[in-house]
Amino acid sequence: MRLARTAIAYVGLLASVLISHLVGRGSFIAAPAIVALSLLIITALSISMPQELEGPHLALLVLITQTLGHFILGGGSTDSSMTISHLVGGFTGYQTVRRVDQIVCKLESLVQYALLPLSISSLAFPINLPTVSISTYITRIKEFLLAAHYLLRAPPSYLVN
Repeated sequence: MRLARTAIAYVGLLASVLISHLVGRGSFIAAPAIVALSLLIITALSISMPQELEGPHLALLVLITQTLGHFILGGGSTDSSMTISHLVGGFTGYQTVRRVDQIVCKLESLVQYALLPLSISSLAFPINLPTVSISTYITRIKEFLLAAHYLLRAPPSYLVN
């Protein structure tokens, strides 16, 4: 569970930084910069994830991630669109990490729902049906029910004497 929480928090923070940088018309992002940012986020999360991340600790983590992400990804421009996009991205990352337990539960139920047909089919066993068709069984049941109704009736009383 801890690994899933850390992974979702990592994806949320990394995506918020990358999307913020692209929306703010940042420069092209090189692979080594993404690797460096990923290592930074993973290190920060592994240090702080054993406890619940809430409030000021989480806000500080998001602020550090957004700031260092901006500079690592080539933060040459600091115009207003870049600032606003990183603020919105920071808020999004904050909300994602804050709700990581809810996200894990929803993903777990989604995976269980997706894998349920597979587990049922793996537990199913073949049934050998007789060669008689189902319509024949239905016809026999109808005849039995109709015949049973007439077997329990008595003749009219004026015919008995």
